[in-house]
Amino acid sequence: MAGIEREAHHRWRLSTRYARVSRIDPTLPSKHTSLLIQLRSGHAPLNRHLYRLGKSDSARCSCGTDDETVPHYILRCPNWKRARAPLRRAFPPSSLQLRTLLNDREALPFLFDYIKMTGRFAAGGNDRNPPG
Repeated sequence: MAGIEREAHHRWRLSTRYARVSRIDPTLPSKHTSLLIQLRSGHAPLNRHLYRLGKSDSARCSCGTDDETVPHYILRCPNWKRARAPLRRAFPPSSLQLRTLLNDREALPFLFDYIKMTGRFAAGGNDRNPPG
């Protein structure tokens, strides 16, 4: 088994995807790296993307104000206003942009704290409802 894992690791490090992913932050757990790539590409399991794949009945967010897209989920959704408060405290309004949150290494811990607080990508399913 160790030989198979070594070979898989070797092949992964030679792949073109590894070069792109390793530039993000090599200390990030792989599940965080995967989610970050999904958020950057717009392929995160949010309603608009899921609707395009036929996995959701609607592209709309549960808040009812807009389609559930990455910018809506991270920056605007009223369901997650409370969870977004630490982001607003950590970054001045001019820096609280999707580009910063998804690409700045110093912003990543704040982004993943926000994601954890929303529970939106919790293991075992997507929690579409905000906390009480």
